[in-house]
Amino acid sequence: MSVKPAYVSRGEIVTEYINFRLETCCACSVPFFIPEYLYKRLVNNPGEGFYCPNGHGQHYTGKSEDQKKIEQLQKQMEWDNREKERLTNELLDTISNNKKLERQLKRVHKGVCPCCNRTFVNLQKHMETKHPETNK
Repeated sequence: MSVKPAYVSRGEIVTEYINFRLETCCACSVPFFIPEYLYKRLVNNPGEGFYCPNGHGQHYTGKSEDQKKIEQLQKQMEWDNREKERLTNELLDTISNNKKLERQLKRVHKGVCPCCNRTFVNLQKHMETKHPETNK
């Protein structure tokens, strides 16, 4: 609801529209209007009190828009940190696996069997006769 009040200031009339919001008292159920700017301030500051026309204390509960945005950003940051940690661990595992593979390849080049850890002059022949299942 909008009301167009008139203000007299040094002989001149100034008009301005003010938006109001209809509220109902939670104690006595009387309907009353509060200005929109006041409503927005009260909603964004939960716990800040105001009174109905009969004097009953009122306040809005819940979280303000700013608090909701802050919590949303905090959740996003936590998710980002967990994702960053997961990717870091995955990368470290990959690096570790690559190092193990490099060590194993060096040992194979020196003639060490990857299955039984013994050294052979002809590792290929040993692998074909003793470990044929690994050649598949």
